[in-house]
Amino acid sequence: MTQAVESADGAASGGRRPIDLPALAVLGTAVGLYGWLMFLMSFHHDGIIGPRNGAPGTDYMVFWEAVRGARAGDLTLLADPVAMTARINAQFRDIIESPVPLHPWLYPPTFLLALLPFATLPLRPSYALFMIASWLLVLLAGWRWAGPPGRRAAWLIALALAPGASNNVLSGQNAFLTLALLFGGISLLGRRDIAAGALLGLLSFKPQLAVLAPVALIALGNWRALAAAAASAALAAAASAAVFGLAPWQDWLGRMIINGAPGDSAWVESGRLWGTSVWTCARLLGAPGWLANAAQGAAALLAAGAVWRAFRRPLDPALRLAVLLTAIVFAAPHCSQYDLLLLNASVLLLLGFVLDGGELAVRPMLWLLPWYAPLTAVPRVFVLGYAVPLLMLGVILVALFPLGPRRRDAASVV
Repeated sequence: MTQAVESADGAASGGRRPIDLPALAVLGTAVGLYGWLMFLMSFHHDGIIGPRNGAPGTDYMVFWEAVRGARAGDLTLLADPVAMTARINAQFRDIIESPVPLHPWLYPPTFLLALLPFATLPLRPSYALFMIASWLLVLLAGWRWAGPPGRRAAWLIALALAPGASNNVLSGQNAFLTLALLFGGISLLGRRDIAAGALLGLLSFKPQLAVLAPVALIALGNWRALAAAAASAALAAAASAAVFGLAPWQDWLGRMIINGAPGDSAWVESGRLWGTSVWTCARLLGAPGWLANAAQGAAALLAAGAVWRAFRRPLDPALRLAVLLTAIVFAAPHCSQYDLLLLNASVLLLLGFVLDGGELAVRPMLWLLPWYAPLTAVPRVFVLGYAVPLLMLGVILVALFPLGPRRRDAASVV
């Protein structure tokens, strides 16, 4: 494969430097295996590598308790972060190494609908089944982005090795679901716009990662998909209200929008300051709140502008998606390590573009930096975490301004 890549590069540009694919594959795999080893060590709490994790799936404990309570008509834990944390520490004291810090429920009630099929199972099988089911959705939706048939299996295995993937499983989070909806929604644009919009509308379960999808649809002038996205989000909200009542919505809207729960000092200390957003980096560097908010706002505007340009002007579909995925995490006011699975997927999209004869401004070996990012993304722990927003910006710029197109005979997605 390496020889083919080298000759394709030479034929297409007469001077491109070849991809050192074996070294890239070995180093990328080593990084990925290290992430999964950290996950395995989390079962023993203080494993010999990585941070000391209290237990695998501590975030999923919040999901499990929330949906079981809502299913039984008890909404106390949804509205009371302190009570939710106390329940987790009491219910799972034989699993976690030490009491967990504040673990609030922060999602709109639409996410409860996605969790409902897993509510009848005990915690561990529910957690395992949710991870497996959401990963299968990634495989299904990502199939068309994985390149020619002979390369698809390797691409999907690489995605499974992504440090963001292992971190998502370690936390028990929903990044697989986010990525699957983006993979599926964008791949259907131009072919099945209603279905594409419906998938993108379901991203409303995680609003901070959903706001740039409409920017892409407006830039394309795809009003059918935009209307379908709005209808999908509205129907999901109505369905959740029909199943769980209006009280969860009243509480969520009151805490997240009216009273601004993400700005609460306890949540800032236990959650946002352990993230990897521009806001987090600014605050940890000593910036006052207004300046950190302004920096995050500027990042969001820059990300929106990049998505607008990517979808407004002719650009390879894989590069468009890479811009959107990376811009989403760059713009998010709260971004965690598992959310950087979207950044890892962007790296693989860039690699596929080059393997098909395209040319980018940055040599592939440097893509190991954003690939590794989820493992050192927390600036509160790793000084390298401060560079993660810069890596995101770099990936956006590399994807947005390719030096040369992929070969015309390469398989395209949309």
